[in-house]
Amino acid sequence: MPRRDRITMNGYTKWGLNVFGTVGIGGANNPGDVMVIQAMFRYLVELRGAPIGKFESDLYEKLTLEPTGQISRKTNDAILAYQYYYSHSILNVDGIIHPAKYENRNIKLEGKWMTITHLHSELWSAIGSGPDYTIEIARRFPHVAFWIR
Repeated sequence: MPRRDRITMNGYTKWGLNVFGTVGIGGANNPGDVMVIQAMFRYLVELRGAPIGKFESDLYEKLTLEPTGQISRKTNDAILAYQYYYSHSILNVDGIIHPAKYENRNIKLEGKWMTITHLHSELWSAIGSGPDYTIEIARRFPHVAFWIR
């Protein structure tokens, strides 16, 4: 089951969502984990607003998923599109989102990150000083909240 984790990046700690198993091409694709990733992508698009340019427009279209918990070609395409778009700062462009271990870690801003860590960073950046994105996802998608521990 997905969970809320305390994530420290460059000395700042915030809540973030994490998956229990892999999500994507050939992943474990547990329904709760899949649903959380779908909701995170969808919420990121909502926060970002209007895309700039065709490439970003194509990405936003792929990331606008309904959080169903069912892995699909559309979900797999969204993961790959996100990874390709941010390939300069993501460790692997492999179509899979892996769970991260954040306990007792301080993730540095430089270098490449896991896809899930990059997604947290993008959500935190998009929401700015607004509310905790993990609570907002649970509020906007109540059926997702059921899965989060």
